[in-house]
Amino acid sequence: MDGEKSKEQELANTEELGGDTAQPSGVIVPGAVTPEEVVQMWWEIATFDPASVCEVVDGKLVARDFDQIPPRVRQKITKMRQTREGIVLEFADKIAALTTLSKNLGLLNDRISVEMNEFVLGVLREIAQKEPEVAKIISKRFKDLRDSQKQSAA
Repeated sequence: MDGEKSKEQELANTEELGGDTAQPSGVIVPGAVTPEEVVQMWWEIATFDPASVCEVVDGKLVARDFDQIPPRVRQKITKMRQTREGIVLEFADKIAALTTLSKNLGLLNDRISVEMNEFVLGVLREIAQKEPEVAKIISKRFKDLRDSQKQSAA
């Protein structure tokens, strides 16, 4: 009975802090997360307010005690380290979350640029077949572009 009671108390404590009681922390169950939940997680990262884990004590900004921070908020913390000045917290990347969210919602569509590039390449091929001098210019430009990409990747 004590084991059941402590489990119930643990679940109650987790609910009180705003945590998710469906799965233990760190456990990934296939099919347990819906696409809507993933979008919600990206949204939460994108709109996360770091001030929610801090407070002002004696005129200094300090991290709240972890037992005062709901699990859903703690999940946005990616790194923690202690320094002489205090604890340093790093959070999930808002820009990456916004970019991923934007792509998912169709606001950033890479497919359009790929289709346009294929169209332009098709037109250039047709022109190059009819005009040998143009073919040389196009070939040189593509070689220069590839060389430039190789240099920037290195």
